[in-house]
Amino acid sequence: MRSSSFALLFAFLAWSPAPAATWIVDAAGGGDFLTIQAGIDQVAAGDVLLVVAGNYAAFQLKKDLSILGRPGGVPKVSGTSVVQTANAHLAGMEFVLLELKNSSGRIVLDDCFVSGQVYGAGGCWHALLIDSCNEVHVSRSTIEGKDGDYYCEGTGVVIEDSRVTLTRCVLSGGDGWGDTFTGYDGQPALDVRGTSEVLIAGTDCFGGDGGTPQVLFGGQGGRGAEAAGVGWSAPQARLTIRGNLGTDIRGGQGGGGDFPGSDALWAVGGYGTLVISGVTVWPQTYGLGLTLIQPSPAQPFIELTGGDGPLATKRLNLWGPSGNVMWLLASLKPAWLSVGGIDGPFLLDPTAILIVVPIPTKGQNLSENLLFQLPASLVGLEDVLLTFQGFATGLGANGAYLATNPAQFLVRR
Repeated sequence: MRSSSFALLFAFLAWSPAPAATWIVDAAGGGDFLTIQAGIDQVAAGDVLLVVAGNYAAFQLKKDLSILGRPGGVPKVSGTSVVQTANAHLAGMEFVLLELKNSSGRIVLDDCFVSGQVYGAGGCWHALLIDSCNEVHVSRSTIEGKDGDYYCEGTGVVIEDSRVTLTRCVLSGGDGWGDTFTGYDGQPALDVRGTSEVLIAGTDCFGGDGGTPQVLFGGQGGRGAEAAGVGWSAPQARLTIRGNLGTDIRGGQGGGGDFPGSDALWAVGGYGTLVISGVTVWPQTYGLGLTLIQPSPAQPFIELTGGDGPLATKRLNLWGPSGNVMWLLASLKPAWLSVGGIDGPFLLDPTAILIVVPIPTKGQNLSENLLFQLPASLVGLEDVLLTFQGFATGLGANGAYLATNPAQFLVRR
């Protein structure tokens, strides 16, 4: 049943509408544009830029576009790139700093690396900033805060007044620097602020270590940072963490010195709401101001792994209580809806569901795996977004279905 369902799913891919136009950006001169910014400025809204591996300057995106690195090589973008449009897809790229701002639609970030390693006083606050965005989905990405230097240390991800999901990512805060007699504090991997609603699933978070002074005699080590902070500036923020024994949520180590810095006081600190499920954290303490919710049994989650080129094998992993039935749905049209009888956002267009498959889950630490293969040719499918979401039977409030995080695949070639 499952094999035939997935065969049908990829048959639908062939019927997917092609984007308005696909353009090649190649710094070496083999495409339509030499720079990403030139492509942005000259193509129409809704088009796709396929970027060949190479070195590129930062860009400003203020129209609805997709910018996709081609599988097999990673385009590297210097400086601070800013996305300030309603809808955008970014995939297979490497950034130094990235800012997503004021989006009224949907932004998808897949298979990207944000290093945060800027030099000098600029850009110390964050590697990835998500500010005032209606809906952002980040998957299979690594985001690192700036390690400390003479100027400052940086947070990995800062989210303010936004709805965000992060699936199968690795987030880390910058380590503190040490000058002659002082070690500075590390920075958190994730900082959730304002009215943000954030769900992370199968995602590792590492707070930065405190710095060690260069002269230990009389020196003061820096404090290790929490893995995540919630609502430090406003109590409305909400963070949900779903995972299992393979998920690492860890505060930073204190820096050494004559007066060593203490380890992180909390794995997660702040004054907002924290829902933590299936995850072991270190240290096993939370900020005293948090409203802490620990559901039992642990809440289910899903993730999508595998290659991105033609004939690549993808694997969909599903975790949930042993024996529970998860209904897996897939659609080419995403959404963010409230649906009666479902606890959590419904992230698929209910009029465009491609498959519905009931799957018994094996446990929070033993996944059910579904394998499928991409078509032999992805030409004409660039920028097709395939979204999976699961709904676990009876685990939501008042016996409702409990929605998982989304698992998304953005087609590149």
